[in-house]
Amino acid sequence: MCGSFSYDSSLNHPFLRDLPAFIHIKAAETPDLDWLRMLTKVLACESRTSSPGSTVIIDRLTEVLFIQLLRTHIKNNPKTDCGNICYLSALNDPQIGQALNLIHSETTATLSVEQLGSRVAMSRTSFTEKFSKLIGIPPKTYLLNWRMQKAKTQLETTQNPMFTIAENSGYSSEAAFSKAFKQFFNITPGKARRGALAS
Repeated sequence: MCGSFSYDSSLNHPFLRDLPAFIHIKAAETPDLDWLRMLTKVLACESRTSSPGSTVIIDRLTEVLFIQLLRTHIKNNPKTDCGNICYLSALNDPQIGQALNLIHSETTATLSVEQLGSRVAMSRTSFTEKFSKLIGIPPKTYLLNWRMQKAKTQLETTQNPMFTIAENSGYSSEAAFSKAFKQFFNITPGKARRGALAS
């Protein structure tokens, strides 16, 4: 079974940067992956039918398949082929992987680098050094980038007030958020929202 995934190439994220060009898992070499064979069978079956809800099922199962394929790839290639700087290696690291989970589950911009280090039992300095080595950018930069990506998604997919999005991104005013957003994406938040509505 073969498949491909596409994503928004305008996003500047280390995860997308470090994704392998392809992942090949040989069924004969992975007898422990019966669940994967079952999942692909269900996907193949659903893709051949036009039953109600098939499209939704295929969408959800391909998301699960993508995550499971990445898990298997990381497990089988713990060092990967991208040297010391590699997002997939960082996901597999007990401390940095946990920190990334904390960052990605953040609903309001309240985490600091010091808090992240403390939550994974590391000093701020040690945490910053290890994070920077594995991810390729400092944790403070990563936090800012992630919050901006989330803000852009909210602007494009919700009708949340601009002030709420600004506040959730760590800014106390719409003006400060708008200035930072424009520096990051080279467009204003309003233009990003209008562009999404027009498409």
